[in-house]
Amino acid sequence: MAGGGPVGILIALVARTADNAVGRLIEDLTLQGGVDTSPIRWTPDDGIDWDTVFSTGPRWLHTGGIFAGLSDTTIDVADEAMAAARRHGVTVSYDPNHSPRLWAGRGGPDRARETEPAPRPARRRRRRCPGPDRTRGHSTSPPTK
Repeated sequence: MAGGGPVGILIALVARTADNAVGRLIEDLTLQGGVDTSPIRWTPDDGIDWDTVFSTGPRWLHTGGIFAGLSDTTIDVADEAMAAARRHGVTVSYDPNHSPRLWAGRGGPDRARETEPAPRPARRRRRRCPGPDRTRGHSTSPPTK
């Protein structure tokens, strides 16, 4: 069964993930959100060949500050993935997260902002999702009639 919360949309995570502590943490957090993890394909923890991943046809890579803030090394993994995605013409989106709790011990919100991808021209098909600190006062709900 795939989750989707009150809106009733079924959601599944389709990914190839390293069979290590970080991969299992991602699986656990995903399951807690009610998302089906049965499509995950586990690979040995010998690194990820991003060029192989992105040469198989994905059209969009989404990552963000939560993943980057999990450890001191996940920032590098996110950077590698985004660079490879761009080389293959894949749209990249990044959702910043400056949570002091998430970034405690790694420089706090200031460090989180430093890790965000530099703004790029729109022609590179990069998308950035605004964080809650950038959307205050703006409704994300559709207009009412």
